[in-house]
Amino acid sequence: MSPSDDQSAFCGRANRVLSERLEIAPLTRPETELYLTDVEEFARALRLSEAPREPDPDVRVACDWLIEVGLRFDAASSPYGALWAIAELSTRRMIGRFGFKGEPIDGEAEICYGIDPAFRGRGFATEAIRALVDWGWTRRDLRGLVAETLKENAASRRVLTKCGFAVVGEERPDEDALFWRIERPRRS
Repeated sequence: MSPSDDQSAFCGRANRVLSERLEIAPLTRPETELYLTDVEEFARALRLSEAPREPDPDVRVACDWLIEVGLRFDAASSPYGALWAIAELSTRRMIGRFGFKGEPIDGEAEICYGIDPAFRGRGFATEAIRALVDWGWTRRDLRGLVAETLKENAASRRVLTKCGFAVVGEERPDEDALFWRIERPRRS
């Protein structure tokens, strides 16, 4: 699927990912900073149909961390150091976020994601993660993806399971985190 320029918030961007209902793309550093400071102006700059929900504290911490550690925010050469926006194609609304927790180490990169509450329960997270996993397998530097979820987050556990991830362990029995992995399919 390829939306026309007037339907797309991210047309022409490097590493843009499309699925049936979604368009997903890494934001530049100025766009990320605008998202953190002025969602109305951010929406105008990206030609979104409406301003997204204000970033919650966890998103702010993650974005501040990306900025602080100086990850490149260069979507063309390194999509790992950027906040990715998830937009609904039919409405051009930003409905969630995706990111990597840094560059791949030994061929594996850790992912994080979130769908805004108003858009949950519609399969958007599963669709986004499937599309991004498929995109990941086009990259030579990735052989696996990992994720972390809270044990009580049943929705996230279902998303990762539907997308082919498997639980590979937990932090410690007294901790609340589960660790997941998916490996690049072997070619036959």
